[in-house]
Amino acid sequence: MALVSRVGVGTRYERDFDQGSFAAIEGTSSIRITPVKHWNSQWAWWAVRSNELGGATPTFLIAKADHLNMAAGERLCCWAIADDTDAWNDFDNVTIGETDLEFSNDSAFPAGVIYVAALPLYPFSRVQRKVAQWMSYTSRVSDTTSSTDGVIDAATPRSAGDGSGRTAPALSFYGFKITGDRVGNKNKAILSSFNHPSETPGVFAFESAVDWLLSGAANAETLLDWFEFYVYPCTNPQGVWAGYFRSCPEDATRDHNREWDANDLECTTAFRAAMTADTGGTIDVGLDYHSYYDNTDIHGNVQSGDTGGNYGYFNTEMQTLDADFNLLEENITTSLRYLWKDTYSASLAMSIEQGLELARGVAEYKTYGENTMKALYELLNDGRFTYGP
Repeated sequence: MALVSRVGVGTRYERDFDQGSFAAIEGTSSIRITPVKHWNSQWAWWAVRSNELGGATPTFLIAKADHLNMAAGERLCCWAIADDTDAWNDFDNVTIGETDLEFSNDSAFPAGVIYVAALPLYPFSRVQRKVAQWMSYTSRVSDTTSSTDGVIDAATPRSAGDGSGRTAPALSFYGFKITGDRVGNKNKAILSSFNHPSETPGVFAFESAVDWLLSGAANAETLLDWFEFYVYPCTNPQGVWAGYFRSCPEDATRDHNREWDANDLECTTAFRAAMTADTGGTIDVGLDYHSYYDNTDIHGNVQSGDTGGNYGYFNTEMQTLDADFNLLEENITTSLRYLWKDTYSASLAMSIEQGLELARGVAEYKTYGENTMKALYELLNDGRFTYGP
């Protein structure tokens, strides 16, 4: 299949970019996008761009068949004039019909490159940009046992596996520590994101959680005085770069967040070894930022029967910040959260999930991420951790 699909005279759609992904495009004024089914013969991600949409008002169509979990009100399509931006626009008209998702704008696109995607893009290049920014906070941010200049290791270059013929490059595995000036024993926490490459709302939430920790706010500074945060911004870099749904080019058939008990997937093996070395294999808190397609609230996935203790307290504190927050019980013994709870002895280990309502966007994703840290501060303030103030 050609890297660039030409549909009609003068109209070009590309997938050869960071997070770009589709299998085929057909049509002219009615444009049908066929997503790649990278995992489990299902799709929940696609992203295209074109530099020739200016002045046009096309209708886009995507078959509903084989979507993971399509729900009424779900944010399934948006557009922007850049890939690394917070300014994503919902389409004016979005319909989930009998067989198709259909969307269009009332007014024409502006001139220039237009990005159209299932959810706001968070390309790996933005991970690189944010890591460089965070590493510049030298009074708060430092390397871990496993990292040098914020880099733990790099992925092995391999085929992107998306039919484009391109190679997924040797992208960095990032890791660093954030803490305050106080010397002595501290609680340990892990923050991670991009386990699932398509779940960009969770990555915006993760970004704002880290930004808030480094904001200089008084309660953030208190949290840093009593915690060491071990931060892993992208645990699946090639999956992100190549526009995958839940897996990665090394093995498109395997869910990345179901591989943390194994030793044969390159990135999970590298990050698990780094987390163990960096923290000593024992932590108090682990938060892995995701988003989920059929839940419109923000919630935390916890292990079945384990919603007491700090789980319940975190839920209470998050609900004071936003009443939508809730806990969902879920046992996935191969997940990163399960590793933290049952191997690293974390008293609070959760997958933070952001819902996908059309009315929500990047600004709200970021608010929720900041709130997760504010809730953790309130737990600290309530004496929930050994080395609290």
